[in-house]
Amino acid sequence: MGIETKSYLLRVSETLADMRDYPLYQAAVVIEETHARGNTIYCIGNGGSAATASHLAEDLQKGAEIRILAMTDSVPLLTAHGNDNGYESVFAEQLRPFLQKDDLLCIFSGSGNSPNLLAAAELARERNAQVQFFGGRDGGNLKFFANYLFIVPSNSMQIIEDCHLAMAHAIYDILLSRQAAEKILEAAGVSDHATA
Repeated sequence: MGIETKSYLLRVSETLADMRDYPLYQAAVVIEETHARGNTIYCIGNGGSAATASHLAEDLQKGAEIRILAMTDSVPLLTAHGNDNGYESVFAEQLRPFLQKDDLLCIFSGSGNSPNLLAAAELARERNAQVQFFGGRDGGNLKFFANYLFIVPSNSMQIIEDCHLAMAHAIYDILLSRQAAEKILEAAGVSDHATA
């Protein structure tokens, strides 16, 4: 392993260690509760953050059967809105027909200042939907829209994106653990559903 690679991985691991007290359990529970109410979770981001948004939606929809959609995945819609209305509209216009009160918008962004993400966050505020923001650096302007805020303490976009993916996987792991525990309780006849 080259010294540059070792140095980078060490920086990632140190940044993750600095985040060990972050309430990712809360992030997972918010997603779970949103789904349980019958609401929907939407994920957005640009570039590498778009990949993380898609990755979270894929994991949670397939593996945990959560009602979640990534608004990053339809190239025809992204390009149609970008071409006709400008790139700053690509997420807000996709969300406009769907986003409802108490839905959850998960935003991934290193800078926190992308106009298309801010427009989507503004729509969420107008619709009384919640915003769960995974950011970096100083959080940018998106931090002012967040009901739940998770900032990676780094100025490196690569480290921020790596940590966001680790956070997404941690949330998935927490949800799977909670679902497994619920099944055990149900089998024992002591779950919340069984005692309600």
